Amino acid sequence: AEGEQLVSIINQCFVPSDPASNPALLDILTTRDNASAPKITMRQKIVGQVTDQLDSQFEALDTKLQSGSQSIAKSEGIVSLIRMLATPVDMLIIADPDGAWESDADYRDLFTQPSLRDAFFSSVRCPDGVVGPQVPKLGNQTILGVENFASKLAAYGTPVPTRPDCAKTVVCNPTAGAPEVAACQSGNKYVT
Repeated sequence: AEGEQLVSIINQCFVPSDPASNPALLDILTTRDNASAPKITMRQKIVGQVTDQLDSQFEALDTKLQSGSQSIAKSEGIVSLIRMLATPVDMLIIADPDGAWESDADYRDLFTQPSLRDAFFSSVRCPDGVVGPQVPKLGNQTILGVENFASKLAAYGTPVPTRPDCAKTVVCNPTAGAPEVAACQSGNKYVT
């Protein structure tokens, strides 16, 4: 059988009787389901089986939808997805808690100050919010927003009122100690 297929590949691909032909390997290779079964091409075997499986699944779905016993819009998976999508996306954008932030030259100084450290892992959403229960790993958790971090940063200087959004930077208090000024500068980098 293997020899037959090799001859078939040579005859159809390398020395075709019709030079204009463009044979597909799936149409050349054959197989049998068992020793007494007729030969079928790999295209029939693979494409046919996949098509049959998909067709049967869609037929079952059509039957359920036509009988009125099933509604996609009311299915548990779709309802859960819709509820999950109701959580604002900007609430889900959070600094990676596994990142090496404390050793990053831009941010390490703010980690010396407990109030800034505790507010660091906020979302990019302005207000705090509660994540919907369907969101994996974050469901039902309160996620701090940028306003929370900015309010903590304001304790280290004077807020700059010219920004139109909630990620306010501050003019760092020059009379504060060196660690506080460095933390303030790191905080400003974080919100810009």
